Amino acid sequence: MEQPGAGCTYLVGADTGSPREILQLGYKLGFVNDSAVWLLMLKKRNTSVHIYNEQEVDEMILLIRDSFIPAFVTLEKTLKEKLAEAESDWT
Repeated sequence: MEQPGAGCTYLVGADTGSPREILQLGYKLGFVNDSAVWLLMLKKRNTSVHIYNEQEVDEMILLIRDSFIPAFVTLEKTLKEKLAEAESDWT
């Protein structure tokens, strides 16, 4: 018997599926613990293609090193914990 919602790609709380909505949903569900950093990351992704001077490049590099990479490391840890939790529920 097929599970309810199987094959469904719609996420409640992310009506349009936009990156901003997905990040906000991730925060609400506990996958992302610092929504401000992730929303800044999204904004910088959209504006970084228009960086034309070295000072702005240096600032972006520092932001990536000091904020964005640690956010991904935290996300990886959270995902591993949630996966282990889900696997333990299966057994």
